[in-house]
Amino acid sequence: LSTAGRAYQQDISDALTAIESAGERAVRVAAGELGALRIAYLEIAAWKGIVPEAFRVYAEALPFMRLELQPANTAWQYDMIENGRIDGGFLYPFDDLPKTCESIEVRRCDVLLAVSSHWSDRLGEVATMADLAGLPFIGFHREEHPAYYDRLMSSFAAANFLPAVTQVVHDEGAMLSLVSAGIGVAIVNGANADRPPAGVRFLPIP
Repeated sequence: LSTAGRAYQQDISDALTAIESAGERAVRVAAGELGALRIAYLEIAAWKGIVPEAFRVYAEALPFMRLELQPANTAWQYDMIENGRIDGGFLYPFDDLPKTCESIEVRRCDVLLAVSSHWSDRLGEVATMADLAGLPFIGFHREEHPAYYDRLMSSFAAANFLPAVTQVVHDEGAMLSLVSAGIGVAIVNGANADRPPAGVRFLPIP
């Protein structure tokens, strides 16, 4: 081959290699082995259990897929799913799902009463509504989790109980920090017991 012929041969070889690579990539994309999967999750749900295990298994089984993870509350996740910004999410569906969404239950958590560890003289190992009467409560803003807030208030009303809310914050992390400081008690997601903060103990509510 001439110099030009050798150059042409190299170009053809490179092109064939690229075509073969593109073919392999197409097969992997069709099999779900390439691309990106965008998943949102509640931070509290990713500390322990099926959610972090699902992330680990997926990453190990499909190393060619890029897993894009984003923490977000339930309301934000609904919005992101409907607007195509994520492919799915781990959330708490307290109200009806949007018509464009489907769900599978993977975990169920009760609520617990978070109490300062310094309050052992005020509350024992189980808290009844009668025990909570008059205690200062730490609540959260309704706009953070409207459906959960409404369900919680309905449960209080059904028990003929009105919590003495003295502090209102934006998330459970802030609620638990105030509980630790002895400012009040709070009703929180039971998943918090998977990573209990210092100075806080959790009690079941019959």
